[in-house]
Amino acid sequence: MSLLMVYTGQFVSANLLNAEKWVQLLRWNPFNMTSLTRQYYNYIMYHATSHLSNGQLLLGTLSYTLIFIVTGYLIFRKKRF
Repeated sequence: MSLLMVYTGQFVSANLLNAEKWVQLLRWNPFNMTSLTRQYYNYIMYHATSHLSNGQLLLGTLSYTLIFIVTGYLIFRKKRF
């Protein structure tokens, strides 16, 4: 499932951002954060798609990573396997 997200995340995010109605909000979606490494080596092309600078993309990626790790911990801390 995670590999599918990595390979299709950028496509899903680009389609959401092409609507341009909610760009200011949708540019922070978690799928957009999958284009971080691509934007580092081809900034001109991917900045137009992601609508975020490299620093903003890095901050968003780290933030979503922390949110998902904490959420996963809180959900699974009481599970007994």
